[in-house]
Amino acid sequence: MANDNMQYVFGLKIKDKEIHFGGDRIFVETQVEKWLQIFAGDLPANLMPNADHAPSAPSARVADIASATQAPAGGRRLPTLAEFLKTKEPKEIADVILVVGLYMERFQQKNLFTRWDLMQTIFNRIGKEDADVQQALTQLVNQQFLSETQTMGSTDLSYSLTFSGEQVVKEGFSR
Repeated sequence: MANDNMQYVFGLKIKDKEIHFGGDRIFVETQVEKWLQIFAGDLPANLMPNADHAPSAPSARVADIASATQAPAGGRRLPTLAEFLKTKEPKEIADVILVVGLYMERFQQKNLFTRWDLMQTIFNRIGKEDADVQQALTQLVNQQFLSETQTMGSTDLSYSLTFSGEQVVKEGFSR
């Protein structure tokens, strides 16, 4: 795509609540729809799809996010994991982890993912060992491309991409 590097920014302040986010077009559109639904009762009439301030039904894009890859009638569908991997062209295990993590966060709305999620999603299929994946996760945490947390009641660590990790994926893994 010619506009892969174009960044978009959105901000909204209503009373004492304020949000700001930015990123590529798909991410910003997804977040705008999500937050407009959350703030629906407080939005001015001209920002609402209908003038009576009644929250609208979820849009095709919001429904699309819920199903991750199914195309809404007449609309554009989100990419599959295989398609997303193909566009990002990761070469190493660590790069694949960043791409899959970004996919989970953006298109599956998962704020955190585990080593088990990664193994089930792709690494078991391509024959990578659990120890290799764990070593790459540790490397990415040390490089501050991933943050790691231990969720309450679980012995597994959970991970999320940092801003730096997202930038590595967007810039084509030039570290």
